[in-house]
Amino acid sequence: MKNSDNKKYQAFAKDSNVYIGVANVLNVEKETQYATIADAIAAAENGDTIRLLADITENVTVGKNITFDLNGNVLKGTGSGSVISI
Repeated sequence: MKNSDNKKYQAFAKDSNVYIGVANVLNVEKETQYATIADAIAAAENGDTIRLLADITENVTVGKNITFDLNGNVLKGTGSGSVISI
């Protein structure tokens, strides 16, 4: 399915609830999709790989030993602060 911006969208699960929206991030090991990098990091375990599925604008704090796979996409900051803090 595609939305009005011609981007694919699908249902994704969060806390046992199903939301309809754009899944921008994938945890490769868990095969779970998230709307934000922050949500993906919160659910990630050390050693997991977080893959971007689309360009995204977000500042993130990592705090875990994870791998970011930009997958050819762009991670842009919100305009203030660091884009990635470890």
